[in-house]
Amino acid sequence: MSVDYDLIIFGATPAGVQAAIAAATLKARVALILQGITPADLPAAVPHYAWLDLASRLETQPPGNLLGSPFCSSDQLSDWTAAITANVEAACSASGLAHRGIDVIADMGEFCRQPAIGVRVGNRRLQARGYLLAMGVCSWIPAIAGLETAGYLTSEMLHTQIQKLAACQTITIIGSGKTAVELAQTLIRFGMGVTLMTQHDSLLPAADIEAARLIQAQLEAEGVRVLLKTSIAQVRSHGGKKQLQMNHQTLTTDEIIVAAGHSPNVKSLNLEAAGVRWNANGIWHNAKLQTTNPRVYVCDGQLGTESVTQVAKQEAAIALRNILFFPTSTMDYCTIPLTVHTSPNLAWLGLTEAQARQKYGKHLYVLRQSFNVLPQAQIRNDLTGLCKLVIHRNGTILGGHIIGAFASEWIGLLAFAMQQNLKIQAIASLPLPSPTLAEILQYTAIDFRCLQLKHNHRLRDLFDYFFDLRRAWFR
Repeated sequence: MSVDYDLIIFGATPAGVQAAIAAATLKARVALILQGITPADLPAAVPHYAWLDLASRLETQPPGNLLGSPFCSSDQLSDWTAAITANVEAACSASGLAHRGIDVIADMGEFCRQPAIGVRVGNRRLQARGYLLAMGVCSWIPAIAGLETAGYLTSEMLHTQIQKLAACQTITIIGSGKTAVELAQTLIRFGMGVTLMTQHDSLLPAADIEAARLIQAQLEAEGVRVLLKTSIAQVRSHGGKKQLQMNHQTLTTDEIIVAAGHSPNVKSLNLEAAGVRWNANGIWHNAKLQTTNPRVYVCDGQLGTESVTQVAKQEAAIALRNILFFPTSTMDYCTIPLTVHTSPNLAWLGLTEAQARQKYGKHLYVLRQSFNVLPQAQIRNDLTGLCKLVIHRNGTILGGHIIGAFASEWIGLLAFAMQQNLKIQAIASLPLPSPTLAEILQYTAIDFRCLQLKHNHRLRDLFDYFFDLRRAWFR
């Protein structure tokens, strides 16, 4: 039976657009159904990171809510983020994608199964050899009594609610993870009073506990009130403010922002017709990214409760290979760097120290190096930073955790080493530009040689004998 396409992609997210371009480059016939998503899903992502960048520049401004001040008026911020979004979107516009040979369908589609699995878009019925779900996500809202009635904001709403935020003096963020932590630092630097609460015992449950505590300490030093292991019993409005009842106490705030994670935005796809199993936590898939229907693949970037763009892009690359050729490629999440764009940045990949010790016991080294040894850190007068590498005794890199300025920019060096199965000795001998912050990787890696020698008495004695002999023979 002939089909219309080699691949049909649902959703013009960054991962979906990347997969469509890659498939078209290989001369496969591909259709991209936008599903109401602007190409690359940029309107929500760009303002978020633009705000983070702006907040880092406002650190030295006078106290008070800067969202209405001459330093950062709401109109200026709206115009600025809109201009950034427009410029970035131009690189992946619908017309540009069509020029590459991609059939861009600016409509909503859903699965249908009569007489065979296919996609219905308006009055059209399309079929393909494979289907890729690259849909966006929506904020997951916890079931808290009174929250819907009292009202709240999510991270996706913020760039459209600048006027409302400008009138707030206090903000309470409910949730943990990357988005919650980034928003907390951004808003505290905008001059608001910020409380960050989570039911977890760490602000960043997926990160190494030592790194998470350092980020928490940075937030608290800037004035963020952090409440861990906190459950909210009820939320209600009173006198124009919102009250959160928790643990026998009440917190009053001007506005609530929910940043508790994401869930897949797939309700409109009629996944049941395709036999695809999913729930609020995500879409089930195997290591090859196949769902319960082996012709339907997914690249939602879901890690725990959060959706991560770089994870979704890597999933798209693996899924594309399996759809167009043979389904043999599997996903390796350990070599994908994860980032938190606070100041300083947190970037990590691989195993945490706790995970590595549970798996390998005593057969590992944990290397730590502070940024104060770096000439570039001294030049910048920014000594806050730590590089922590988890290494197997044979030199295999198990994990890396870096806190420091621009860590998200050069964590890719460590990711490349892990993807290529390079040992830590390769990092130690790699010539890097100097002075740069990336040198911290080399400084830390060199410590591995010292630890190896310290724990190998025979090798140490051999070196002692060798150099004693060389000195005795020297003339």
